[in-house]
Amino acid sequence: MRVNWLDFAKGIGISLVIIYHTIEGILNSDITECAWVSKLATYLSLWIIPMFFIVSGILARKIIQHSSFDKIKPKLFTWLYIYVLWSFIIYVVRLSLSHITNTQVLYLDIFKILWDPVPTIWFIYALFLSFLLTWLVRKFPPIVVIGCAYLLNLLNLVRYETKWILKYSDKITLKYRYI
Repeated sequence: MRVNWLDFAKGIGISLVIIYHTIEGILNSDITECAWVSKLATYLSLWIIPMFFIVSGILARKIIQHSSFDKIKPKLFTWLYIYVLWSFIIYVVRLSLSHITNTQVLYLDIFKILWDPVPTIWFIYALFLSFLLTWLVRKFPPIVVIGCAYLLNLLNLVRYETKWILKYSDKITLKYRYI
């Protein structure tokens, strides 16, 4: 059964992601230095991805709560198949063009897709892991799941974001001024 407002949310979300990436492309190309365009990109970046994961969670709730692993296996396999296939395609293209681009790719870099998703399709990797982990912890009390998610997020912040935060602290201040 289709839910109209979810279809509408997905359509708006897809449109806004396209707008966001177009704006980012313009800003990264140094074509213009328009302050309102930069502010729009910052604003959009704050809520587009959370919106997608909220909609995905709403759509996945029933199958996660009431299904055996045999029923979720096809969905997991589809995401895994798409992720591995497109990671390989992107890897081959980057490897074959690395001599004329500023991105150096090594032959063994393909194995990094297991722990470091390709930036272009990171969300498929994240959906796969989110869906699987949510299914695995579905019988735990919500407070335990939320607490563990919070701790994992803090560990991620400490491990990966500290240098980034120090490097881009002026942009982070701008970004979170809208909250």
